[in-house]
Amino acid sequence: MGKKDAVSKHYMSKNEIFADAVNFYFFDGREKVKPEELEELEELDSSELVLPYGKSTEQKSTKGDSVQGKSILSTPVQKYRDILKRCVIRRCQETVYMIYGIEAQSDIHYAMPVRSMLYDALHCASQVSEIAREHREKGTYGSSGEFLSGFHKSDRLWPVQTLVVYFGSMRWDGPRSLREMLVLPESMKRSFLNDYRLNLLVPGEIEDFSKFHTELGAVLEVLKVMEDREAMAELMCEKSNVYERLPRDAAELLRIFAKIDMEIEEDEEEINMCRAIDEMMAEAREEGRESLMTNMMRNFSRSGVSFEEVSSFISEEDFSGDQLRDLWEKACGKRF
Repeated sequence: MGKKDAVSKHYMSKNEIFADAVNFYFFDGREKVKPEELEELEELDSSELVLPYGKSTEQKSTKGDSVQGKSILSTPVQKYRDILKRCVIRRCQETVYMIYGIEAQSDIHYAMPVRSMLYDALHCASQVSEIAREHREKGTYGSSGEFLSGFHKSDRLWPVQTLVVYFGSMRWDGPRSLREMLVLPESMKRSFLNDYRLNLLVPGEIEDFSKFHTELGAVLEVLKVMEDREAMAELMCEKSNVYERLPRDAAELLRIFAKIDMEIEEDEEEINMCRAIDEMMAEAREEGRESLMTNMMRNFSRSGVSFEEVSSFISEEDFSGDQLRDLWEKACGKRF
């Protein structure tokens, strides 16, 4: 697992962050899923859940293979989704049991609808298998149809939903439903085909961050503008009360995904992101100022203007004598 994957999975696995993401996406920010009522679930056994993932690789078959001596394809697999939790949602006089999974994506996955659909379908299949096992152990076989399927007419499954949270900087241009991945003639009515819609949370598409109830909203708001350093600095200045005391794991996620050059001490639990971005902006402005001066010196040198003449009209308050000599050497390759 890469650094980005490990950091995002660790962050999203926190109950309060997990619940906040689910509530924002599925319930428009209403706090239906309570962090204290979330229970971590073990994913399916690797022998039950094997999903195609990535490129196939070619290898030679061995003596035990049915097609000895011929090339066969070996497909890499990802056996587990990132995070899986179950919860109880109570409303009015109803109690609803749900299973939610979160898949953290640092890159666009162009087969994500199929992958997410398989996660959900296979977990439903796992529930059916578990119910059938319980019936066998109790000897409650039921009718011939119930005995054959292992699943009784009155049996029910917990609904399963997967939310994909995208942390990348590129605009998500992958499919958002199974139908978008299908090749269909114009004459075929798509309405006759079952579809699977991808539940996808993209920071760049969020309009109202006030519907989040944890710092997850602040994290995603930074990721929305992470390609624009000026906008990022303005955001942190505007909401300095949040970004001056950001929890360590949230700051670590931003450091990696938003490429914020900062060090986090081992004993720091709250991180001042405003100071880090201010230092980055000051450094960027200084680099821009020096780059401008270097280009100007290069042009003057090509026109026959000497270093002494150039330095005579530059204030010591802008650049010291040593700085000017270093920039002249960089611009012209001339040593003093």
